[in-house]
Parts: sequence; structure tokens; C-alpha cells
Amino acid sequence: MLSKTFCHHGWKSKSLALTDSFNGAPDGLAPNRARNPICLTEALLSDQGKARGDIRKARPQGAGDAGAKGLKQTRMQMGFRSAIRDGKMEAMPESKPKTYRLVPEMVPSDLWGRSAYQMLKGRVAWTKRIRPDTLALCKQRCKVCAAEAERMLCHEKWVYDDKEAFALLSGFEMHCPSCDLVTHIGRMAKVYGPETVLASAVEHLCKVNKCDEEEAGEITADALKTWEMRNRKTWKIRVAPELLQRYPELERLPKFKPQLSF
Repeated sequence: MLSKTFCHHGWKSKSLALTDSFNGAPDGLAPNRARNPICLTEALLSDQGKARGDIRKARPQGAGDAGAKGLKQTRMQMGFRSAIRDGKMEAMPESKPKTYRLVPEMVPSDLWGRSAYQMLKGRVAWTKRIRPDTLALCKQRCKVCAAEAERMLCHEKWVYDDKEAFALLSGFEMHCPSCDLVTHIGRMAKVYGPETVLASAVEHLCKVNKCDEEEAGEITADALKTWEMRNRKTWKIRVAPELLQRYPELERLPKFKPQLSF
């Protein structure tokens, strides 16, 4: 059963922020520095004493060990910040999100059928130029997994601007049937049934991305979450200038309205 691998849990982060509602700064600390967490912490731990004494008095009974531990951790954090600020220590680089060679590319419902293929299928521009050019550029292999297949599919690469609700056709690449199944997992599930499609898609995702079923499930769940978010918008289409220069027929794509049969 694959259902457990498709459970998606959002990560929650907790942060502590100082606001302008702070009722007065410690003695000798300028108001503008009182809004700075590092400056305020330094003042509370300084030898000016009063603020530190107030902390001890306000501490609940039985919380002495926890309070001392908290002060110790604060001092350590200040030491690390000072070392980084003085150039004695390098800050830890921010972790980058993991990237995958293959992910589902689910098309927002507002853009269903609005593709170069639907507009040009059966025409010379597609059969004699775009598809053959792309096949030659990919050297007769799948762009994603490098597999050779008797039947290759010409895939359209779309880049989505979620803020401005623009979808940009940026290029074309060849896909083998297995990679195409993953890329268009939503459409394939509707045509062939979700159980068969999901099992095959997860297996291929694991193979190409070198991950386990749980991670493959998270990849698919993230794609579904993005798709649901994009379905709430009305999209406009653009075509990359270099594609328009090479294939002028694509100029009509932004205004193309398909007749969908499903």
C-alpha cells in the first residue's frame, strides 16, 4: 500500500520576536537598541544588575535549573554571534532545498489544453520542425533519464510565475514513456486509473531520483499541493523570445483556446 507515503505534513517553525510594545528599556540602553534582540540580551546580562535581579525575582519556584540553563544558552548564542561578527568564526551556510531530476509537472486546470502541441499537432511546424529539432538536440535520448525508447514524446517546458500568474513556455525536450508518466501523473491517472499509474510513477521516481518510496511520496504530495494552489488562479501565457524567433507560429499560443473533450 502506498497511501502512507503520500501523507504530507507541513513543517512548523517557532520564532521569538521583540516588538515595539516593550515597556521600557533597561537602564542605560537607548530605545532603538532595546528593539535589537542581541543588544537587549547583553543589557539584561550586564553588570548594571537591576534587570538581572528582576529576572531572578520573577522566576517561578522550582524553575531555577531551567532558568540557569536558559541564561547559559543565551550566553553561548551571544558568544557565537560575537565570533561571527568579529570574523573569528564562519556562519553556517543556509541549507538549500534538495533538487530532483524528475518531478511531476501538473498543469493548472486553467491551462489545460493550452499547449503548443494542441495548437500545432498535425502541422508542419510541429511534425517537421519542433519535434525533429528537439529529438536531434537530445541526441535521440530521454532528457531526464537518458534512456532510449522506440516511442519518445516531445515535452513542453513551462515555467510558472506564481506571483504574477504567468506561464512561460521556455523550451522543448524529449521524454521516454516512463518519465512522461511521472511528468503528467495527473492526466495519466485519469486515463489509466490512479492505482496503476501511482505504482509505476513511484517506482520510476525512486529509480531516477535514487530515493525511497517515502521520499517519492513526498515529491508527489508537494507537486499536488503546488497544483492545488495554482488552480485558484487565472493564468496568462507567454512564450520565450528565443522560441518565437525560431518558431514564429508560437506567437498565437497566448490567445489559443482549445476545445477540450473531457
